[in-house]
Amino acid sequence: MCQKTVKTVEQKPGIDLDRILLEEIGNGKYQLRAVAPCGLAAFLVGYSIMGYLFTAARTKTRCFIPECDNDAEPSLTPPWISEAIPMSGDSYDNCHRFASAPQNTTGTCSSNLFDRSTVVKCTQYVYENKNSAVYDFDLACDEWRWFIIGSSLVVGSAISLNICGYVSDRWGRRAAITFTSANYAWINIMTYWANSYTTFVLCGFLGRLFGAGVFVCCNILVLEHVGCKHRMVAGSIMSTCMALGTAVQGLVASSELHWRHLVLIFHVPLFISASFYWILPESVRWLISKDRINEAKKMLIKAADTNGKTLSDNTLKSFSEEIIRRNAEEEKNDGNLLCLVFKHKTVLLHCIIAPIWWISVLFVTQGMAITSVNISGNRYLNYSAVALVAIPGVWSVTFFIDKLGRKPILIGGFWASGACQLGYIFVPKGYYNISLALYLLGRFFMAGVMTLTFVYTSELMPTRYRSRLSTFFSSVGRIGAFVAPLTPALATEVWEHLPFVLFGGMAFFSGLLVLLTPENLGSTLPESMEDANNLGKDQPSLLRSFTTKLFKRRQSYSLE
Repeated sequence: MCQKTVKTVEQKPGIDLDRILLEEIGNGKYQLRAVAPCGLAAFLVGYSIMGYLFTAARTKTRCFIPECDNDAEPSLTPPWISEAIPMSGDSYDNCHRFASAPQNTTGTCSSNLFDRSTVVKCTQYVYENKNSAVYDFDLACDEWRWFIIGSSLVVGSAISLNICGYVSDRWGRRAAITFTSANYAWINIMTYWANSYTTFVLCGFLGRLFGAGVFVCCNILVLEHVGCKHRMVAGSIMSTCMALGTAVQGLVASSELHWRHLVLIFHVPLFISASFYWILPESVRWLISKDRINEAKKMLIKAADTNGKTLSDNTLKSFSEEIIRRNAEEEKNDGNLLCLVFKHKTVLLHCIIAPIWWISVLFVTQGMAITSVNISGNRYLNYSAVALVAIPGVWSVTFFIDKLGRKPILIGGFWASGACQLGYIFVPKGYYNISLALYLLGRFFMAGVMTLTFVYTSELMPTRYRSRLSTFFSSVGRIGAFVAPLTPALATEVWEHLPFVLFGGMAFFSGLLVLLTPENLGSTLPESMEDANNLGKDQPSLLRSFTTKLFKRRQSYSLE
């Protein structure tokens, strides 16, 4: 039950961390101790996160034709293929064959062995290569079982992010990073010994269930270690590291090693980030939110000393016993998080909008990553190019963020990416360079949007609940990532351009929702629910303007 809370503190005590970090501690070795390990962790996440696209890579197939396939290692394109297998577009069908003639003859493989008026589904397959789990578990032409591989990972991530958020807010950011990294590494390594499709899916699911959230926790820790002026730069560094890891993953996968070896190559390095508990400095904001004021004070003194600075007397006084008492009193009266969210209407609105942004961002980003290995050209280079183009997208946002603000860039990024997705549909076949340019340009804009979404949604939430709410948004956003593996099937079974219509539509809708949120350029991070609820109160708001006009109109009707 939600209990009514009484606010006992009229004014929040004045530990102004943004001012302390910016003016008294500055940037130096202390921030590097947080950013460098977290950047490496982000690289390792990017290096492994979409590994199933290569361990369970789609491979070209055709039907096994008993009447003609007499070799121990049948060729994918034998000379007689046109007699036995129908065309599908510009190539031979991967999943169907002509039916056997009612009275077939023996001898040379020729057209009289087949009824070319009847097409039937394959019962056995010939694979282009045997390095993918698709071969080991016989997944040829089984879109649904392939879809389950990707979607099970998404479901595991969605559940895990809430667990990770709780661990992060309860035991600290470092503990959450160590917990998720170690679990993600060792459980996924177990996939190496998977001898069935069910075991393969289960290992992947459990790896995400107990290991997803490494990047989110690292990102929050980095943002909380820098002042408001450098939050976007910090977020961009994290996104850049992740993009580099993803690009390297594509290049490593191009070696076309057996999928079991790729599992080890992708996941063993994650044990490195599991050791960061003993390297990373804990978040000062988290320590204060947990009433560990003395530890926070010692850490800030050490941070200033590391950067060759000294804290002022006024800053040291702000860590008085009175502040400890008042913060503790405020903590006791916080109440249930769900009740607090519903009590603060502005925070509630942001908690409704932010998950929709995440659904859109993850659906488009992961959908584009998945389709990149299916579009024409080299699948590995396409995948790496889609990852690398994110880097200039991220830094373009960083360059303009302090000039234009959060909202214009977020709206422009969503809509520009959506326009590129829809424009891709109208490019005639054969214009590979133009279609690839539009594809990469759409990814360019969405990369900036994704980084800004990380930063912006974190800035809208109070410190005490930031990790929990941020991971909640991200976990709900996994709905988009859950649907993303379906895009190849939608393109095959419904319409080849349907995924791009969905990408564009989601991007345009999400851009509209940005109009309902406040601009917080230069604002300090909200520490309490009251701070978060008051964000943008002095700014014009489309929603507030609409509801005010509606209320006034109803008042005038009642007076009449």
